[in-house]
Order: sequence, then C-alpha cells, then structure tokens
Amino acid sequence: MVGGTLDEFGLRDLIQVYCTTRQTARLTLTYPDATGHLFFDQGEIVHATLGPFSGRAAVHAALARKGGEFHVDVGLRPTQRTIQEPWSAILLDGLPLPRAKAPAADKSSDTAPSPAVGYSEPTIARPSPTPPIPLRETPSSSSSSSRQPTPPAPIAPAIRSSPSIAFPAPAPVPAAPSATPPTPGPAALGNTKLTPAPAPAQGPSSRPTPRPAVPRDPASSPMKPEREAARILPRESGRLSSTSTSTSTGSPMAAATGSPAASRPTPPPFRAGPSRAPRILGIGAVLIAIAAAAALYFRSAGDSSMKEPRVPPRRKDTPILLGMSAAMTGPAKELGRQMKLGVETALNAANDAGGIHGHKFQLIALDDGYEPDRTKAAMKELVEDRKVFAIVGNVGTPTAEVSLPYVLEKKVPFFGAFTGAGILRKEPPDRYVFNYRASYVEETAAVVRYLVEVRKVRPNQIAVFAQQDGFGDAGFAGVTRALRKYGRDKDQILRVGFKRNTLDIADALDTILKNRNTIKAVVMVAPYRPAARFIEKTKDQKFEPIFTNVSFVGSTALAEELRQLGSSYSNGVIVTQVVPPIDSSATAAIRYRDVLQKYFRGEKPDYVSFEGYIAANVLLEGFRKAGADPTRESLVDALESIHGLDLGIGTPITFGLSEHQGSHKVWGTVLDDKANYQVFDLE
Repeated sequence: MVGGTLDEFGLRDLIQVYCTTRQTARLTLTYPDATGHLFFDQGEIVHATLGPFSGRAAVHAALARKGGEFHVDVGLRPTQRTIQEPWSAILLDGLPLPRAKAPAADKSSDTAPSPAVGYSEPTIARPSPTPPIPLRETPSSSSSSSRQPTPPAPIAPAIRSSPSIAFPAPAPVPAAPSATPPTPGPAALGNTKLTPAPAPAQGPSSRPTPRPAVPRDPASSPMKPEREAARILPRESGRLSSTSTSTSTGSPMAAATGSPAASRPTPPPFRAGPSRAPRILGIGAVLIAIAAAAALYFRSAGDSSMKEPRVPPRRKDTPILLGMSAAMTGPAKELGRQMKLGVETALNAANDAGGIHGHKFQLIALDDGYEPDRTKAAMKELVEDRKVFAIVGNVGTPTAEVSLPYVLEKKVPFFGAFTGAGILRKEPPDRYVFNYRASYVEETAAVVRYLVEVRKVRPNQIAVFAQQDGFGDAGFAGVTRALRKYGRDKDQILRVGFKRNTLDIADALDTILKNRNTIKAVVMVAPYRPAARFIEKTKDQKFEPIFTNVSFVGSTALAEELRQLGSSYSNGVIVTQVVPPIDSSATAAIRYRDVLQKYFRGEKPDYVSFEGYIAANVLLEGFRKAGADPTRESLVDALESIHGLDLGIGTPITFGLSEHQGSHKVWGTVLDDKANYQVFDLE
C-alpha cells in the first residue's frame, strides 16, 4: 500500500501521476475533520467524495485544503460514477487565480477589501450605472458663447468578483474645484486641448470618494481579447478634463495659440493604473498550453497497443469462465483430478454465496495427459474457442513450459499452477503469471537443511532421483543450490532418473544400489507412481536410505500406493508440503473439509485438492478487488494489490509489482507405518 503526507506529496501531483500512468486505484484522503476518496479508472477520475461533497465539487474542495494524509489501494473501482469530465479539465478548473495585491488602506477610510472565503462558483458583480463625468475645455482666444457637447466619460471595466479572490480598492477620484470657468462655444473647438483634471490638495480630514464602475453596454461592439481579459480585475483610471493653465505671465498653451491665460494652475500629467491584461493573457496562454499537451498525450495513449480495449460491462447472468489444462488420464491423472476438484470446490462455495459482485464462475478443464504436445492445443482451445477469462491450476512443469509463452503472448492471467518450477518465478516476474505455492528451490532447500543439520547426513551422502524433463531439472537445481552452501558442486551430486509418464526406474535403481555404501538419503522429484515404485524396489534390496519428495508427488496418492505395499514401505518417507496438514484444526483446513463434503460427498481430503482450493480462493479475492466489471488487466492490478491476505493457513498471502508468489511457507510431513502423515519441524 502506497501512502504518505500531502505536505510531502501534493494532491495535484498525485492526481497527475495516477492519471498519466493510466492507473486504476482508490486514493484515500484523511484530514483531521474529514475523510475523502478519489477513484481512478484507467487514468480518469470517475468518482470523488469529501465530507458533504461529491463528484467534481469534492475534488475542488480537496485541492483547496492543505495538509492531511493519503494512501492508495490499487485496483479498486467505485460502485458509481459522479464525474464525466476529463481529469485535465477538472485540474484546470481548480487552479487558483493570481491574487492582486491590495493597496495600502487609508487609515481615514472606513472601507476595506472583503476577505477571501472558501471555494464557490464565481459570480459577476454588476454595479449600477453612474452618470458620465463631463470633460472640461481650455478656452482659446477665439472662444464664443456657444457650448460644445460634452463627450461621455470612459467606460470603466466591469469587475468580476469571486469570493476566493481579494481585489484592490478602486482608485479615489479627486474632488472637483469649486469655481468653474465659462464653457467656450463651438467656434473655439479648433483651439481646444483636452488635459487631465488637476488633483486638488486634500486636507487631513478629506476622504476620497470611490469611483463606481460603469457597466459595459452588451449591445456595443465586442471587446478585443486583451480588453476582455482585463475585465476580471479592477484598474485605476485617471479622469480626463479640459483645463487651461493659470500663471501671471501666461501658459505655454496660451503662447502657442494666442489665447489668454486662464486662472487655474497647470495640472500634473495623467497617470493610469498598471494594466493587468498582459498578466492575465500570460496565465491564459499557460493554461491553454497545458490543455493542449494533455490532449496530445491522451491521443497518443489511445493509439498505444499497450492499452487494453474497453469492453461493454459483463452480463451477470453469464458466468466468468476459467480454464485448466491438466492430466485427467495417464500415470499422473490423480494430480489433475484432485486439482480440478479443489478449484471447483472453491468456485461452488463462492457461487452459492452470491458470487463476486454478482458474477458466478465456471471451470472448464481439458485433459492434456501431462504431455506438452497436447497442452498447446488445449490452451489454444481454452483461450480462443472457449473464451476463458483466465487460466487456473494447470498441472506440471513440462506443460508450463509450453503454456507460458502462449499466455504471455495473449496476455491471459495464468494463476496458481501446480508446480514450483523457476520458469514461473522470474525476477522481475512476468506480469500475467501468479503463483500461490512455495517453489521447488524452497522445498528442496528446507529438506536438505533438515538432512544435513538435523539428521546429520553429510552433503556427499545425498543423491537425487528426478524425472528427466523440466520438472526434474527444476528440483535438481534446488538441491544443487542448497548443497552449494555446504561446499558441494553440481557435478559432485549423484543424479538418477526416469522418463516422464513411465515406470521405467531400472537404470536409476541399479546406479543407486552401486553406491549404497555412500548414499544415506535420496531426494526424489517424481510423481506418486514412479516414486512409490522406486521406494518399493529399493527396500526390496534391503537398502533403506531416507526418502524425501517434493509436494508435486501427490501426497495422498503416494500414501495410498505405499499402504497397499505394506507398513514397512511407508514408514519414514518424508514429503514437503506447501499447504497445512489436511487433517489439522487450521481455519482453512476446517472450511475446506466442510465444503468438500458438501459439494463432493465421498471424496477424501487431499493435499493436492487442498492446494487447488486455496489457490482458487486467492484468485477470487483478486476478482473481488477488480470490481464489478473486471478485465484481464484490472484483475492483474488487483492481484498485485493483495497484501497480507489471511485465509487461515498460518501464513499471509502477499503479492506486489515485484512479487508474484503469494506464499513461501514449507511444511514438513512424514508417513508412519500406517501410511498416515505426521507433521514435524524441518528446522
């Protein structure tokens, strides 16, 4: 689970990261007074809540807050959708406008700017119109008694107000002089010059009068873009007036025009407040550039072949199909039958409980006879003809060597195969391959450590009896790795074997017997029938080393084979397990036995079917996290988000981006003289 503080990772940055990387996740926000959630679905914000807010308003309310904590649950989807807009538009709408610095307030003034408040939709203040302020003229020498029409005052820009923005107070308008000279007539217009009105001196008790804004006539010609942008902020405006200069000797204007000097002094030059239009236009250009970049990104992302095509919601009256390719016939048929039994037990229990998000599940199992050549055809039928959603519980390593390239090419989840081979446990892991069980390396390491450190068998006294294929190679590699710690190289380890799907163990037996004076323990990597035959023939020759086997042997089937031979054959045979003892009082074992009898009355508990039951339950948890309309990609994301899942087996199940094996636990069991398994400590 990803988490942290919003002071360290900004909310806006988190949203951009999860949207641009097209994640499906739930972002939980925790504040001292509220908790909120933002849901992402393949890179879009689809739902949000924060206190009383929901949808777009909740996102904006969260962006306006400071501090808080967050954590992310990958793969979670909401049950409803309250946001339809693209995430880039929501972030742009939530950008705060720049605050204008308010001028220093006059201590004598009884007005002050309104303080900023929390987020709300902006409104436009429309001040009432005021009468135009007349312009005054400077009379010329040819002035007459006629009067020139007074031009209208410049229109002040309307102010767009928002409760989250503080605007400066309007510039004060100086008081008009008490004495007004006579206005010249039309004949004097040719020599008339417009000049700014003088700013009269103000006493300490004088108070400036704010100049109200004049609304723009909607019927007038449209504003230019820069003038339209400037409307959102107030602007100081000087007042133009027509005046003459007054000195005892005359003014420069009077000298130039020949007009008599007036009685008023020369006014100061006109000063207009600084325009904010360039600033607003610059911000607008930046926002447009961001929006354009986001549009280009999503266009390129939509063309990417990595993106999974959107499919319509799955009908809940149609079950989700899961596929399995396993041995249902041949010497290893009991392994495939038991794995199928365990998976179907878990699916039946889930279906009777209402399914996952209303979806029911159905398993389609095809027989490959534990032969790779048949596996390829079975996988193609499952994926291309039967349209299965995912593969679960395939049996065997040599068959996995064929299945793996195909599922990676088709991007089909491949979950819980009944094998501990390293081909399914790459570093970093293949995205679509997930394992429940411990590996053969972990199983053989545990048993070698037990033999050397507990039973005091010397490393050179350990031999390997392994199938001659990928399964046997994987087990032998685990033994080699374990013995390397004790100074034993690969070439120094005795290995004997047999061909897959045969009971031809004669050559292996002869080699072991030739080394009977040296060999004290044999690590077997074989299914139950050739393993039982090898134990039988070895003991018939009065040679009884310590026999061990990995979990793939089919523990229950091996016990049955040895029980039929007699008590002396089963006693002392060790089998490592990747599930708890099937007759234990662990929660998972109790539930497994109960539902097995409910759906398959008469079937005995079995270590292989127990593994299939557990693996299927982990997969169902992935579907639960994937949401109501799962896709293959969302299922993979959901599986990677499983952390510390407790099914009652004595160890938590955890996956991650770099961890696709849920359990690393290995249990030790040994057969007694009645062919019953007893648990013992491997340490």
